[in-house]
Amino acid sequence: MQNKNILLLRSVFCTELVTTALLVGIFETDLLPVGTLPLDKSQEYILSMVGVVLTIIGIPLALKLMTLKPVRAQISVSEQRYVTWSMLRIALLGIPLLYNTLMYYLLGFNTTCCYLALMCVVAFIFIWPSQERMQNECEVHGNQEES
Repeated sequence: MQNKNILLLRSVFCTELVTTALLVGIFETDLLPVGTLPLDKSQEYILSMVGVVLTIIGIPLALKLMTLKPVRAQISVSEQRYVTWSMLRIALLGIPLLYNTLMYYLLGFNTTCCYLALMCVVAFIFIWPSQERMQNECEVHGNQEES
């Protein structure tokens, strides 16, 4: 039987990806017009760089989050804290994913934002919530604290 916390994490995980897919669907079916932000090149550059910074910070932090000492100390205490940190991990990838997807369409098919969004989607593969992952991360970190 699946743990309720894992089901919660998986639902948040899938909701993030479904929300992004719906956003893509809305723009691709012309329900919302593409390229609606009429900006000059410097403003477009700034918005693209915001996406780059969010992605550069979000991906490595999300992938390494559970190995940081303050996080390890908390997740070894309770399963609920593990869930909290796992939701933060999903948010660290989900926020740049949504931002870059939105900017891709609002800036008129900005390829930088497209590539950044694809990088976030690939990084999502490595944080799929599972019972084994939770046990490994909690046990390994708990054992490291004892030794």
